[in-house]
Amino acid sequence: MGDFNTVLHPKDRQFGAPVQEVEIRDFRDFLFDTGMTEVQYMGRNYTWTNNHVYSKIDRAIVNGEWMTTMPTLQVQVMEPYFSDHSPLSIQFGRRRGNRGKPFIFLNYLADDERGQARAKTLNTQHYMGVDKKLKYLRDQLKEVQEKMDTNLRQHELIEEERKLKNQIEKWDHIEESIYRQKSRVKWLQLGDSNSAYFFANIKVKNSQNYIRELNSLKGHLLQREKDIEVEIIDYYKSLLGTAAKTVPAIQLQVMKQGPTLRKSQ
Repeated sequence: MGDFNTVLHPKDRQFGAPVQEVEIRDFRDFLFDTGMTEVQYMGRNYTWTNNHVYSKIDRAIVNGEWMTTMPTLQVQVMEPYFSDHSPLSIQFGRRRGNRGKPFIFLNYLADDERGQARAKTLNTQHYMGVDKKLKYLRDQLKEVQEKMDTNLRQHELIEEERKLKNQIEKWDHIEESIYRQKSRVKWLQLGDSNSAYFFANIKVKNSQNYIRELNSLKGHLLQREKDIEVEIIDYYKSLLGTAAKTVPAIQLQVMKQGPTLRKSQ
């Protein structure tokens, strides 16, 4: 646990240069090759700042044995106060009872010839060369942002930048999903000798699938399971029969009237 001085996901930096593939590749491959995983965190989204850029570079990573022994392990990202780094605090908790399960794709469906053909077509047409697609999108984003530095009439460029960022986020999630799938295939190839790692990852998933703390609408921190359950149910009950009259959005014309930072700044 500590400062790894590198980001792991595109969302790990705010207000700075976009996260590039080359920045995360080594750290991501290290976790994949060693069977390490990041501990679920609570609190602040970013752990370091220079008052202009916010990044998540401090984290806790563990191996399979840790998650097998302490499946409810979590990390609290605390307030930094006078430091540029936020301290991390290990949190332990009791395991809660099992809840309802999400949708699961049953393996027998993959044995159906029609299902295999459709899956192969989908994979070939849409998901081949994800790394090349991401590189192309990031290159396009870089070109657009360079144009924004010299073009004062930026409305079209701002819209293009937004679309490219959305596409990068979408394909980054797809790439991450592919890596996760490959990790499962790797375990199947290794066989029983890697069963401890396999079950440890199940515990990681289970640990990340429950809510340990929740801030209520009244500003109270809820930690008891029953209180959290009641708060969530009451919130969604309050939405029944209601509809949003307007959808909040950034007014680009208003934003352009104020001072803006250039890439060189």
